[in-house]
Amino acid sequence: MKNYNKSEIFTRAHFLFRTCKSMYKTFGEALSDVWQSAIKKVKEANKSAKELKTYREFPKATSMAQPNLSNEYKREIGYNYGD
Repeated sequence: MKNYNKSEIFTRAHFLFRTCKSMYKTFGEALSDVWQSAIKKVKEANKSAKELKTYREFPKATSMAQPNLSNEYKREIGYNYGD
């Protein structure tokens, strides 16, 4: 229950009950829908936090330095510039 803001949930449910009488015949229906959306919101927030944590902990790619192989290629082909 620590993840849910009850005040916000009840305020939203009351607002929906007052403004959307055609969708919500009772306050309980509005409250039920708002609770379900709050549960989904918390699950998505936990999932994104977990993905962010995994992203931060994932080892970053290291850049590999390309060795200078020009002398090796010159020898292979048969050019001898300064060797």
